[in-house]
Amino acid sequence: MADKVDLEGFSANNPVGTVKGAVDAEKLGKNALSNFQGVLSTKPVAKYMSGARTIIKVNGRIAAFAQNVSWDIKSDAKEIWGVDNYMPVEIVPNRLTVSGTLGGLVIPGNGPVNQLIAPDVLSFLFNKYITIEVRDSQTDSLLFFTGKAMIVDRQENIRAGQLATITLRFKAIAFRDEKLPEWPKGATDERGRLGKHSARSPIERISNTIKKWF
Repeated sequence: MADKVDLEGFSANNPVGTVKGAVDAEKLGKNALSNFQGVLSTKPVAKYMSGARTIIKVNGRIAAFAQNVSWDIKSDAKEIWGVDNYMPVEIVPNRLTVSGTLGGLVIPGNGPVNQLIAPDVLSFLFNKYITIEVRDSQTDSLLFFTGKAMIVDRQENIRAGQLATITLRFKAIAFRDEKLPEWPKGATDERGRLGKHSARSPIERISNTIKKWF
């Protein structure tokens, strides 16, 4: 358990407040030493993730061409402003977007179009969703997963004296990481249902749909 940070002067009207005891020189030194040892560790159970331990799967199959993967999750929020107020009254969730890239080497005759990952000029209007999964090969821990992704951009580079590379950019609907998505405490009743929403509400329908993907 992490040490409890003592917050002074923190309230709804004072979102800045002051932090007491947040910096401890002794603990800071121990943490720095532990982090340094983790970086230098050659053991397969080293605490830090590396590209050598990463497994990238597309549609349940290891993406042989892939050499790197990245994802960008944006949880946008919008300020609610009141009359004659220089600070927002409330910040509310607006939208959550997921995007990313897959990069790798060009394999002649076995590209993303042949693997039905990216669309061509005829399948563009009928392109299906793909799944993207990233795991740690040592612990099998899930790092990233999306069950509804679509390739929206493809870029290939060929240069003299170098290996040809390909970059696929994707957009996705929802995602999973180490933690299984769940409603926060207090959002549901004792039966696990949304307390303030009926079973036919849009929020309930979205929740049930997302749960099916995972």
